[in-house]
Amino acid sequence: MHVKKLTLIGRRLLKIDPDYAHNLLVEIEQNSKPALRNDFDRIPEILDIFCSEMNIESSYIQGDLLKTGEVRRKMECRKLFVLVILMIYDPIMITEFKHERLRMKLREHIRKVLGIKSSQTVSVMIYDALNLYSIKKGAYKDFSTKADLIYNLVKQGIMNDDINIAS
Repeated sequence: MHVKKLTLIGRRLLKIDPDYAHNLLVEIEQNSKPALRNDFDRIPEILDIFCSEMNIESSYIQGDLLKTGEVRRKMECRKLFVLVILMIYDPIMITEFKHERLRMKLREHIRKVLGIKSSQTVSVMIYDALNLYSIKKGAYKDFSTKADLIYNLVKQGIMNDDINIAS
């Protein structure tokens, strides 16, 4: 359900029956899994799950890709990984495509886990990945389809660890 609708429903419930609203909130908090969206230390673990699902070693997409072969394929894998991270940690960015609003901490964690020297390189890669993902036709349709599939597989792997993606 849309966040604005849920907020309106919550405010209405709070006016009608504040005790029930409070009890419901406490129950939801007690039953929810720990949140992942602010736990950037889990990004290396997500990389491992991603690489396992892609059937590649993490070193395949880490470090300087220009010094190795298959640069195009490795770059596509990197962009897919970045999209998965954005879908988990900053899903609004995927739908609203507000490149400039990416949290610096997230960019820095992506940079570190992929072994990239420059934050600007990460920014360009994010921009490219978001562009590719937004084009849902022709050859680029495969990219967005892969991204959605890999995201769901990674999400499933994370949920097996009792972690809640959205919070």
